[in-house]
Amino acid sequence: MKIEIEHKLGLIKAIEKLDGFFDQLTESEMAEGISIQNPQKNWSGNTMNISFKVQKGFLSVKIKCRVTVLENSIIIELDIPALVLKFVSEEKIRTIFSERAEKLLIEDTM
Repeated sequence: MKIEIEHKLGLIKAIEKLDGFFDQLTESEMAEGISIQNPQKNWSGNTMNISFKVQKGFLSVKIKCRVTVLENSIIIELDIPALVLKFVSEEKIRTIFSERAEKLLIEDTM
């Protein structure tokens, strides 16, 4: 799944905001007994590679994501396991990621 979101922060500020957001996300409490485990993040230039396990009860799936930061946009590429898509639609996942990223990247533009 690929999502592109425009921003006006510039490359460096967008990278800083996304880097901090991932750290906050993996440390925060998730809803309805869902936990994030084994979060990993690494940067290669302007691309952040992320992986983590999402667990609820005995069910656990690995999520992988690549976020490429450009001067005026970010491109999010998600590798969502088919099992997850049986419970949550691709459109719902796209909406959640888009809304959160847009909010994060718009905050400093006012």
